[in-house]
Amino acid sequence: MSLTSEQNNIPTMLSKHYKKKPNIKLKKIQNKKSENVVNSGTGAGGAQTNINGKKLEANVRNIYNSNITSKKVLPNYCKKSSKYQVEDIEINGKNYIHAPEDAFECYENNCNFANNNISKAMGAIQPDDCFIDLINKVIIWIECKFQQGSGSVVEKLQSCSEKIENLERRFPGFTINYCYVLNPYLKETFKWEIERLDEKKIPYVVTDDPEFEKKLLNLLE
Repeated sequence: MSLTSEQNNIPTMLSKHYKKKPNIKLKKIQNKKSENVVNSGTGAGGAQTNINGKKLEANVRNIYNSNITSKKVLPNYCKKSSKYQVEDIEINGKNYIHAPEDAFECYENNCNFANNNISKAMGAIQPDDCFIDLINKVIIWIECKFQQGSGSVVEKLQSCSEKIENLERRFPGFTINYCYVLNPYLKETFKWEIERLDEKKIPYVVTDDPEFEKKLLNLLE
């Protein structure tokens, strides 16, 4: 049976038709890939904020540690696997229990004067650094906060009163000095939050202060 000229052209037509589809599909995949790149970059600010925040915490602890004139580890409070240990230290001519991060949690769970029946507020469990004056019954709680651009770190400044209240209930008879170390952007940008800290007499130190180290040590007075 002989084929018409139109039937003879069918394979060619089909070939042309299916050659175009892969290009369309590839284009869609490329578009999706570029969308994913944009979306993955959206959270990059938050990740960088965490990195900068950790650097600030480490810097603050280094300053305090370099000014400690004597220290003795108190092994009955923390496991050896703990990141930090509870220490009896002398700094600024005064004696403190030094308990940063998980060391504070260990100390609270094992000391004989904390009320462990009180629920712990979020943000009031592991301080970035902490000094406990047992003679005058004062807990100096240091929180480091870093934000550069949009984000929610600043909102944590709004809840310091709740955290102080929670710590006061957990440590009856103790005064809680809840202090912040802030990067300049937080102080310059969020006027309401800074005004409220001033009104509540919540101490804070800003990292670009020419007397940053001195003021950091003054938080212990």
